[in-house]
Formats: sequence, structure tokens, C-alpha cells
Amino acid sequence: MFPNPRFTDFLLVRNKKSPNIVYSMGIDSTEVSRMKTKNAAPSIGLSAFLVMWVMATALGWLAAYILYELNLVGNYDDGIGYALLLTVVPGLPLALVQAKFVAPKFNVHFNFWLSLTVIGLLCSAATLFLLNDISRNFDDPRLLFTALFVPTAIVQWLFLLNNRAKGAWLWVIAAIISALLFNFLGEMLSDMMLDESLVIVIVAGVQSLVSGGVMWWLMQQPQTKAKKVKAV
Repeated sequence: MFPNPRFTDFLLVRNKKSPNIVYSMGIDSTEVSRMKTKNAAPSIGLSAFLVMWVMATALGWLAAYILYELNLVGNYDDGIGYALLLTVVPGLPLALVQAKFVAPKFNVHFNFWLSLTVIGLLCSAATLFLLNDISRNFDDPRLLFTALFVPTAIVQWLFLLNNRAKGAWLWVIAAIISALLFNFLGEMLSDMMLDESLVIVIVAGVQSLVSGGVMWWLMQQPQTKAKKVKAV
């Protein structure tokens, strides 16, 4: 458990004829070229991608901390609002970044990616809520931190990345590593720094380098075979 009680309180409380669907076969080379251009991910380098990824993650966690400090999560015994605060609020900015820059790389529509990611965040919230009582029975908080990241990653792996990226299972592994790193860094920095908000931002930003790096690698490993692509 974190020695710093404030940090612990925040994190460990209990074709025109077919405008909508374009098939990968049965269209001429001009239409294929137009389709690839329309669905191509915005041109962005690794450094810029990681900067946006880290900033979105840090912003989400800072927003969650501010809402927590404003005492908008209700009673600790009612863990639903608290679970949503630690999953949906930090995850939404990053979900938008993913939908904008990652989804087109895998020929996934912005709204489809965003909707499934929100469902994944809600699964994380539900998992965290269910584990909250269990976690009070032992001192190791790693299960709680895993609940923050892994359920969302599993939903994205199953419905967004599987069969679209080679080695997509690494996304789930990255989420597990991120959760453990989040726990380790939080425990270490809470002894060294008094500003809880700064600790949250640093921890969230550093751990997001793992997930951001893995996602960038997956973006370079798209599956070449696709049955259909949803177009705007």
C-alpha cells in the first residue's frame, strides 16, 4: 500500500452506389486508392504520437483528481461513482486520441472505435467496483490497478485489434505492465513528493509510454487481409 495517505485515498479507496460499405474485392484500382486515402491514419511521427498519448493520459487523470478533490464522487461506501471516476474519466481523452489517430490505421470508423472503447471503460469500472470489497481483505493493491486498465484492453483486443493487427494480444500484456508500473511508481513517488496531483500526472504519463509504444508498434503491423471497410 502507498505510504502517502492522500495518494492512497485517491487511488486505493475501497462506391457512390454503396456509400456506407466498401468491399475489399470487386472494385477498381481507382476506388481502392480513394478508399485507402480516406481511411489512412493522419500522418504523424512516433514522437508526436507519444506526446499526444501521454498528454491525453495525464490530462484524464488530472481531471479525475480534480473531480475527486471537489468531492463529487460521493460516499466511499458507494463505489459506483468512484469506479467511474477512476476509469471512464481518465480514459475518455485517450479514447478520443485513439479514435482519431489509431482507428483509421485499422480501417475502423471513429464512432465505432470510440463506442467500443467506452464500453471497455465501463467494463473496467464494473470490474473495479466488484473488486473493491475483495481488495479490502489483503494489502496488495495490484489487483485493483489491473482492473483500471486490463478490462478495457481486453475489449479493444477482442473487437477492435484482433484480426486487424499482428500480435494484437500484446495490447493486453501492455495493459498489465502499465498497471504494475502505475502501482510501483505511485508507491515510490508518494514518499518523495507532497503534491498529490503532480504525482498522479507523472505516474500516469510515464506508465502511458508503455501502452503508447505498444500501440504504435501495432499500427505498423496491420493485417493485410480485410473483408470490408466501413467508410464515412
